Amino acid sequence: MALRKRAAPFPLMRASRLRGTPSPADAEEARERQERDLLSAARRDPAQFAPLYERYVERVYAYCLRRVGGDLDSTQEAAAKAEDLTSAIFTRALSRVGGYRGGRVSAWLFSIARSVVNNDYRARISRRKRAGISLDDLADQQDEHTALADHSLEDMLDGLVRREEHHAARRLIAQLSEDDRDLLALRIAAGLSADEIGTATGKSAGAVRVRLHRIITRLRMEMRREFEEESR
Repeated sequence: MALRKRAAPFPLMRASRLRGTPSPADAEEARERQERDLLSAARRDPAQFAPLYERYVERVYAYCLRRVGGDLDSTQEAAAKAEDLTSAIFTRALSRVGGYRGGRVSAWLFSIARSVVNNDYRARISRRKRAGISLDDLADQQDEHTALADHSLEDMLDGLVRREEHHAARRLIAQLSEDDRDLLALRIAAGLSADEIGTATGKSAGAVRVRLHRIITRLRMEMRREFEEESR
């Protein structure tokens, strides 16, 4: 006689937990806890900051490159400037470890990155003004030298931008306000979530999502209009 299946006397656990594999949320929480511990340890021993540097250096560099790429005369200049900014960001971060007051380390680090890059941008604008270069001239330089990750841009624009159309996409992004370019750089180049961007910029996560949606919608419309005009 077949035995009647009895209900389990306890809530069924997910298979991932039975196998000992942490859920994505648990893994993220563990990573953040480890980063906070490293930052706390770096207050006593600066060498403890090294793992955080290794973890974030490429993302910080990508963010810097995205922000400065269109303002300089060559991709080589942009890369060199991004390297200098990356070094300055981590130097400042290490010097400010004592001021860390909790929260996501990624948001704390990129708030410092934004400050360093924005200060550098304002300084370059000021120097160009003194040299007699107008803001229009500066905007005109933001063309093929804008350092954008093509595959990331394609993903962000949902396949709208084709490989041969990247020049137009770069030009359209260069026409965005500095704040909007910053949001795109934080999302695409740095790979931050809306929550992390919100913490880094002092905005709510909802406001970040709404703004990013509007930026991307605008870029899609502009790209579609240009493509249709060229097809006539």
